[in-house]
Amino acid sequence: MEQANFPHTQPVVTKKLKVTRPNNAFILREGKCCVAMEEREEMDESGSPKILCKVFEKSEPLFRDPCDSRLIGCFKVQSRQSVIKLIPEQQLTRTAIMVEEDQEIFFLAVLHTI
Repeated sequence: MEQANFPHTQPVVTKKLKVTRPNNAFILREGKCCVAMEEREEMDESGSPKILCKVFEKSEPLFRDPCDSRLIGCFKVQSRQSVIKLIPEQQLTRTAIMVEEDQEIFFLAVLHTI
């Protein structure tokens, strides 16, 4: 199943990206989930700082009925299916809540900000 982009969500405007829990979970545009771990000095081509992230490559819906939960920002990932990557900070715009249970991890998109 092809992952849907999320054009209906607006980026969260923050002054400083957090790399500590509970504010370091994100859902990337292609539907992958990640946890920001450390700020790095490297920059991408546009000058955006890069963040060291644990990226969960394969996500599944938390539920499929009445709809695929990924449409509303609910993802299930496996802790053993992750890689460490440098991600440009500008791509970390969709914040999430991360809940860990045994070997499964759940990401729930934050739909509104205060």
